[in-house]
Amino acid sequence: MLTRLASNTRLTTAGLGSLDPASVPSGYALQLALGPLDSLIAAMRRLARAHKYVLLVRMVQRLPRGDRADPASRLR
Repeated sequence: MLTRLASNTRLTTAGLGSLDPASVPSGYALQLALGPLDSLIAAMRRLARAHKYVLLVRMVQRLPRGDRADPASRLR
């Protein structure tokens, strides 16, 4: 089942934790095996931050307006 998961996603067997580190010839080979996992994590981080950046732009655009954004608030 893990091999099917690895083939259908961007994860490798090293990323799933089913690769024995002793069977890898070097640390560089292990790092290459974990490469797709690193790119997947980076993509998920960008997705999580995308909404935050949109809100930040809106906030910066509204700061110079001050209380002019809601004209009804001055009537109270």
